[in-house]
Amino acid sequence: MVNGVFGGGGRRFVAPLVVTLALIPGPASAESIPGISSTDAREAYGAAAPRAVAVYDPAEQRFLLRHKADEAIPVASLMKMVTALVVAERAAPDEVVKISARAAAAKHDRLRWRQGAAFTVNEVLHGMLMESSNGAAIALAEHVGGSVASFTLLARQRLAQLGATDTRIVDPSGLDASGQHSTARDMALVAAAVLSNEWLAEIVSTRSFTLPWPDGGEATFGNINEYLSRDPTAVGVKNGFTSTAGNTLAVASTRRGRTHIVIVLHSGEIYDTAKRLMDLAFEAAPGTGSETPLVQTTALAKQEENLVPGRDVEADDSNALASTTAPASKKSRGGPLKVTMVGMIVLSFLRLRKMERAQRRFRRQRSVSDDDIEDTADEPYAYDDAYEEGYEVADPWGEVLTYADIADEMNARASRRRISSF
Repeated sequence: MVNGVFGGGGRRFVAPLVVTLALIPGPASAESIPGISSTDAREAYGAAAPRAVAVYDPAEQRFLLRHKADEAIPVASLMKMVTALVVAERAAPDEVVKISARAAAAKHDRLRWRQGAAFTVNEVLHGMLMESSNGAAIALAEHVGGSVASFTLLARQRLAQLGATDTRIVDPSGLDASGQHSTARDMALVAAAVLSNEWLAEIVSTRSFTLPWPDGGEATFGNINEYLSRDPTAVGVKNGFTSTAGNTLAVASTRRGRTHIVIVLHSGEIYDTAKRLMDLAFEAAPGTGSETPLVQTTALAKQEENLVPGRDVEADDSNALASTTAPASKKSRGGPLKVTMVGMIVLSFLRLRKMERAQRRFRRQRSVSDDDIEDTADEPYAYDDAYEEGYEVADPWGEVLTYADIADEMNARASRRRISSF
């Protein structure tokens, strides 16, 4: 097993307390600590300045930049990082989670969990961290703590150990709740702890995850953190949004063995701002290639093999495949034959991608067929809540559903119910 960030880790993916305590930096009163200048930071913010920012270097245990980083404000689904950390340290991946009525009825959930259905902790964790499922957060909290209230007490104890003393968790999903808040500084510490856990680090860097679904078929979760596509060196972590918190983001990138963490709270240009701040972080504290990476996952190992220093490469699967099968720095011993084989591999890959998209369309068509109205109620979609609350959502196969799509689906369901009642 690969160890965590600073050589810690255990058989159940638990980072030692001494390691997590070592992550706690001392207080700082200045808005900017030497590393990223205030002038560069303001330019990175763009037209829509964020409400709070923290740029953290776990290797040196210091902040490269702090902008209102100690202001206690809502952080939306970034609170799920706290939930994930407590769950990963108290439950095994293969433990069985039963979906309760409360979890199945969670508000604003991107996934439709069936009450009474059984999943593994690992599967539900993927749903929470990748799809930001609120129902998953409740199910996990109930599984570990016995109840949501009891779980929040465990979470607060863990936060105290991390030194995240300005964070108070009330709802494990991060939905707006009275008395719930955190800071950019605290979220940076939590993100570092998440990334030091191999199990969680693997999940937050995963793009796609397929699992069996109770209807006998399969569902595929897609990671809604867009930063993973914008920065080829990205290794996580979590995004969020509520009407009160606005857009929130915790991201991390590893370059030449060094990992930096950027927290941006309540920003209109959340991903662009985070990317510019991340680039500044590596200018201020670049990796040397000799450090032990904060995150050691399969995805990171592949990224390090393909990364060309000094060049931002778009995260395009076909380009990545071509770069790994035919490196430009070496001559192909097989000459034209090898080039032809590489081309065939790339074409086969793209053809498989096309087939997968076709299968997804078929699954979606099948889910709204007129054959069996009961089947549609069990599909992992969020039509009902999204329509009632006016949200734009994505299904587990990556298709974005607009308000019109949701309205059409709701009307179609209503029509089928009326027909079946005659």
